[in-house]
Amino acid sequence: MPKNKKIIFIEDDEVTVRMYQMEFEKAGLRLICAPTGQAGFALVKKQLPALIVLDLKLPDIDGFTILKKLKTDPLTKNIPVIVFTNLQKIGNEKRVRRLGAVDFVMKTKVLPKEFVEIVKKYLN
Repeated sequence: MPKNKKIIFIEDDEVTVRMYQMEFEKAGLRLICAPTGQAGFALVKKQLPALIVLDLKLPDIDGFTILKKLKTDPLTKNIPVIVFTNLQKIGNEKRVRRLGAVDFVMKTKVLPKEFVEIVKKYLN
């Protein structure tokens, strides 16, 4: 797998961002982070990453709205999106998959190293 594949991580929690950035770097993957939905959407359009990791709970607009925007924009609709969240509301997984996410991962259910492996699956 090429080491220059860009992954955009739309996540507002700095501790989570730092922890995952280190783990992705160890795996030779480049994680570019955006702390808000708006910043993330703009970054995706500018960078056109290989994959997007998206939190549902963001300070400006929720991840559902971002996902819908990404999947209806001709420039970004084919980029795989993994929803990575702690929002355990029933129906969230079905909803994000219906909106076009390739996977739904609960932050509390995986270790950073395991999450890197999940991401790698979608990069191949």
